[in-house]
Amino acid sequence: MNFNTKTMLFTTLAILQLNGCVAKSNVDVIVPLAKNEKVKEVIGKNTRVHSLKSAKYFKNRMNDNTKSFQSKIEFLETTLSYGKLKDPKNILLLTNYYIASNQLEDGIDFYERLLKRYENTMDVPTKANLLSVYAVVRALHANDVALYKRIPWVLNTFDLLEKAKKLTHDKSPIVHWCSGLIYAQMPFFFMKHDEAVSNLEWLVKHPKTEPIPGFYREVYHYLSKLYQNEGREALAKEYLEKSGYDAYEPKSLFMDWMSSTKKDGLAFSPKHWMKEIVQGSVYAMYGFGFSDIHFIISEDKKELIAIDAGTQPRVTKKAYKFFKKKYPNSPKLTTLIVTHAHWDHVGGYTAFLNINPNLKIIGNAKFHDVLKEATRTPRYKQFRSSSYKDAWLENYQPTYKITKQEKVNIGGTTFELIPVIGNETKDALFIHLPQKRVTFIGDVMMPYLGDPWVNEGFIDEPIKAMNLLLALKTTTILHGHYGLTEMYGNKTNIKVFKNAYEWLVKSVRFYAKAGYSDNDIKRLNLIPAGLEKHPASFTGYLAQRDYVIDRIIHQSKGYWVEDKTGDEPKGFNTLTTTEYGKLLKIYLDLSEAEIASALEKMIKNGDLELALHLSTSALKQYKNSETIKELREESADRLRSMSQFIDPMKFTVYGEMVGKEQKMMKQ
Repeated sequence: MNFNTKTMLFTTLAILQLNGCVAKSNVDVIVPLAKNEKVKEVIGKNTRVHSLKSAKYFKNRMNDNTKSFQSKIEFLETTLSYGKLKDPKNILLLTNYYIASNQLEDGIDFYERLLKRYENTMDVPTKANLLSVYAVVRALHANDVALYKRIPWVLNTFDLLEKAKKLTHDKSPIVHWCSGLIYAQMPFFFMKHDEAVSNLEWLVKHPKTEPIPGFYREVYHYLSKLYQNEGREALAKEYLEKSGYDAYEPKSLFMDWMSSTKKDGLAFSPKHWMKEIVQGSVYAMYGFGFSDIHFIISEDKKELIAIDAGTQPRVTKKAYKFFKKKYPNSPKLTTLIVTHAHWDHVGGYTAFLNINPNLKIIGNAKFHDVLKEATRTPRYKQFRSSSYKDAWLENYQPTYKITKQEKVNIGGTTFELIPVIGNETKDALFIHLPQKRVTFIGDVMMPYLGDPWVNEGFIDEPIKAMNLLLALKTTTILHGHYGLTEMYGNKTNIKVFKNAYEWLVKSVRFYAKAGYSDNDIKRLNLIPAGLEKHPASFTGYLAQRDYVIDRIIHQSKGYWVEDKTGDEPKGFNTLTTTEYGKLLKIYLDLSEAEIASALEKMIKNGDLELALHLSTSALKQYKNSETIKELREESADRLRSMSQFIDPMKFTVYGEMVGKEQKMMKQ
């Protein structure tokens, strides 16, 4: 959204004299849906796998080989084309993908189609949200609009935001967020500085309106810039610290719950916080390491029970102190119940032992093999942290081992303990509190089907576990990570996801048997018919889809993997970035400037993975090129932005590849 101020000032007077130069929509003639009309489902039937396609009047972009491959955009465009638009998270997620991948024209086209097709059926808040994100992608695209149309284009974008504000009586956080970020980046002659400050300060004054934790990170970031422009140095510094940024400001937007540093590793939260799940008895601790820690106060108020022990002793101790500061009269910690023995759930157990050397530890008896896989030397420090030690895990062992379903009573609270096999490990344990109708399920539905770096994960067994979970009399389902609880936190979502998951597994196996590689299958945009009716399940399915494909292919193929054409077998050659670096400089004879120009084009077109790979390769030959390094950082930042919300593993790796951390927002 960096406008060429000099160029625009030069042309402003001439442009404003033009009449009728408002940019018109390039959308085809669309018939608005009548209020009682149903959208007809479109199913692709080219093979035995019948996958959902975009609704009438909407495009299926994957067949265009001139565009970058964007499976996340294709998925959300397909599902949202059926008009289930009330959940703002899906629209915000799609907008993030358009921005990070530079697919702004596609965003403009898609939002125009939605606004036209469903103008008679969407409610006021939904329309305001759509107008706001439509304004965002328009504003970002303004530099690519012809000069004689650019000023009217921008002014019309402002009108969209003002219309959204009127619709919501100036009380929508999403409208304020979009308006604030757009106005904050306008050239001075648009005179939007004060409006930018006003919109962003409204959000600061209304913290409870934040749609998801971390969404206001950019609010603090841009307020810092605005205060800096006003000469308010102290305030600018304060808000930059609140945003979690420091000397390095990422080259893409970040607005989700993840943070990742070498000191603390990966966390599923932008800050430390806690939530009372059941009044007076069940509490969730967020941001203290990669996994969540839960505390339960027993019925007799004499015992404190922990569910899982976090990632490392120092952080687990911090979580305990945080809880005790809030509830100083809570009882003594007596028991730890472990959902499974992955490092991020037992890594901090010694902190609890130091608090109570007589701590009772309850866990699945099948923990040995899982623990063995967990003790390895990780390459990436921002995942487990630079201080990670296998010694934290080596002596872990439950004092009471669960071999079959049973009930235990702790301080008058009944715990029903159910051993299951999840999609990560064979030592999973459901912890069900029938009196509270609360169930802790750990990582039974973890989208990544185990640690991506480890040969683990189960495909069919999670279906049995989900069936068992759905049979329990429970109203609150708590996962081992905040993001999972957001995606799969109730029975309705789990039931929808289970059906979609079964269909996906069957479909992937069909294509795998037909000789398709993992990347071949990912390009098919596999979506089960009917999923479009359940917008609350969109992100849960999207988070798992690629990893289900990866695990099935990995578990069903050899170290050579064929593809559908036979031209690109995986594992067949020994090419590395060293060879590609030689290709660029020695064989193609490309200069540093020529490579940089090509990388800029890749980023502009959204080919971010290609840009990251080739910039890494180019640096093998041009080791001191600051230009190539900056372009590599931008491609990695944009890939991190594409990964936020649903892919913490890639989020962390992309950051560490270029040596950049995502710090927590300051409390």
